[in-house]
Amino acid sequence: MWTRSQRHRGGAILILAIAFAAALTIACPAEIAYVGAFGSGLAIYVVDEVHLTTRPLTSGPVDTAPAWSPDGARIAFVRWVGDAPDVFVIDAGGTHLTRLTNTPGQDAEPVWKPDGTALAFLSELDGTTAAYLVDPDGANLRRFPGLPDGIGSLDWSPDGQFVAFDRIVDYQVHLFIMDVATEAIRELPGVLGSRPCWSPDGSHIAFSGDPHIGLIRPDGTGLRWLARQGGRNEHPTWSPDGTRIAYQSDYLGRDVICVVGVATGTFVRLTDIGTSPDWNPARAP
Repeated sequence: MWTRSQRHRGGAILILAIAFAAALTIACPAEIAYVGAFGSGLAIYVVDEVHLTTRPLTSGPVDTAPAWSPDGARIAFVRWVGDAPDVFVIDAGGTHLTRLTNTPGQDAEPVWKPDGTALAFLSELDGTTAAYLVDPDGANLRRFPGLPDGIGSLDWSPDGQFVAFDRIVDYQVHLFIMDVATEAIRELPGVLGSRPCWSPDGSHIAFSGDPHIGLIRPDGTGLRWLARQGGRNEHPTWSPDGTRIAYQSDYLGRDVICVVGVATGTFVRLTDIGTSPDWNPARAP
């Protein structure tokens, strides 16, 4: 969930002319949505990884948590309306804004089902933070079966058969995987972290460690670390071809968006200010 102080982090949005070819081999370029300052508030921006052009998608007053639809046609996000945030969806071109939720509590962290038929999100609808599902037109609001209360974030596996999520247990954030069909839940042993994000081929889960980006297989093996440039590095999101991960980092003393090569570990900075990146899984510029 976003706090009031997080809502007002900001600064001018600048895109740096970085020579990507010298640092990363880009096999499948795409767009990245992220949160940046817009006047005195926050808005959703989209940056072209190759051409380094940026465009505002929304105009606030306070918009956060962008999430691309599987086909790249729409972006879900959270907009603060008064003192409560709700989930909205907008076309990738910035048109046809639709409000999906209108609950008395905070709604946060939307994520699309891989087939695009529903969105999961976190809500305080019943007084505790729990996972819910809603159709892309705002209909059929319901609890997400099998998931416990107190989840911090979640992500579907590409085939839709599993959900990875984080949850505080004994004052530490642990990672779990639930089988959607059976609702069986297992913990990823020996791993502390948040914001799990499945790779496009389902072979790995990236997550926010402390302070690096972690990679692990769904069976709990193969743990390794990326994004070691200093500061706190978090909120990973995979490129469509699975070769790179975008993430937010405060290694410069402010939040910026970076991209790291999964095989090489080489990173570049993409924006001068920005948080909460999400990579378009479908569109290549």
